[in-house]
Amino acid sequence: MSIVDLRTVSDLADYFAPLSNGTHLFRGQTAHYEDADGASVSSSFSRNGCIPPVMRQWSYYADSILHHLRETATLEIDIGAAQALLQHYGWRSFFVDVSVSPAVAAWFGSHKFSQSPGIEIVDLGHGEKVVTNHQYARYSPVDGHGVIYVLEMDSLAREGVAVVDLEGYLPADAGHSRISAQHAMLLGPLSTGRLPPRAIETRVQAPAEALREFAASRGLKATDDLFPNRDRDPILNCLLSVPWERVDRSIYSRGLKLPEYEPSEPERLGGDAFCSRRVWISRNRPPLLASAMFFRVPNALSYATGSPTGVVSPALDELVFRHGTVVLETDGLLMHPQLVGRPEFGKGVVLASAAEGTVEVSELIVEHPGTAVTLVAVNRGYKYRRAGERLKRVPSIDDCTCKDAARHEHLLSMATCLPAMSTRGDFKATAPNEVTHTEVAGAEFS
Repeated sequence: MSIVDLRTVSDLADYFAPLSNGTHLFRGQTAHYEDADGASVSSSFSRNGCIPPVMRQWSYYADSILHHLRETATLEIDIGAAQALLQHYGWRSFFVDVSVSPAVAAWFGSHKFSQSPGIEIVDLGHGEKVVTNHQYARYSPVDGHGVIYVLEMDSLAREGVAVVDLEGYLPADAGHSRISAQHAMLLGPLSTGRLPPRAIETRVQAPAEALREFAASRGLKATDDLFPNRDRDPILNCLLSVPWERVDRSIYSRGLKLPEYEPSEPERLGGDAFCSRRVWISRNRPPLLASAMFFRVPNALSYATGSPTGVVSPALDELVFRHGTVVLETDGLLMHPQLVGRPEFGKGVVLASAAEGTVEVSELIVEHPGTAVTLVAVNRGYKYRRAGERLKRVPSIDDCTCKDAARHEHLLSMATCLPAMSTRGDFKATAPNEVTHTEVAGAEFS
């Protein structure tokens, strides 16, 4: 790796001009880190570790948001794109983020990240107020020198480092996301947790003030130039629309914890702060589900992926035929990107015995403005019949008309987890026609 020292905006412009033709990528940092193996540029997973339950939640929402924006047929989204969303919006990945723009790298090389907790008092109307916890983040100008790493495409290929084109993955009408604002690319996945030092062609060093001026000359002057607000960024809007979760009485935290680069507006929060109080529908059933068998399960089931082989235990069918209707009710709310801005959320799966030996798999939904459940309903679903080790869809004129096959596949994935949970003895009887998973049985609910 060669080292180049530059001093002025003119120096930076002249140096990067011949490199900005698609043959190079750039990464900006406020400092250079090195160990015995060379330059140390590591993935966020390598630095901070993995928390599997949170990772599954983030991964589900990453997949579902990208599925919605790209209108794909399934939730099986390219891993690089999903990891990009995790990386750029506040979680961790096995990748290192870079940009095709040296100006973006210059901005990151001259601004330091920091975050601090904050609270807001939000008026939900009808005399109800809640306290919301936030993790506010900011980038502040730094003094001294910053660093831009220059990475040549051919060198990355020789080192076996894959390049994921994020900007090209999103449709043109997907709004102005962070990915597009930062002209973002990803390197990886990195099996060793770090970028091979030999993949870095050059380390450019320059005064932070010069880097900021260079970025500003390309239109990058403020944080929201690189981190657009939710009104412009549909991905951020979806992530900020995940329901809040109660942590203590009238105190709520975001269901999906992510750094916020703009102060929250209490007026806006009052309109879209859907605060999950973990109310059990099994204790206040609509007539349609009066005699159903309820399985109360952890919200982690909402992010289930099902069997990778597609095999479904026959115990699932037997359970449904025995009880007529089985409900897997989660202890939280599931946000659907296509319903952002509306107080409608998923709260589990309903399996009902249907005609000719079929099982209908539908979604339990609630309207949940503020902290109250105002409506409980069961959406129309898809019907399935056993075919060997699998459940095969049987199209019907009564099928849901949403045309979102991926959403229904996800409901089936959630349902297929039930037999294994039952055979492990994870449930305890807590009321007539109701059993509760041991992970939620000890919690208090209203």
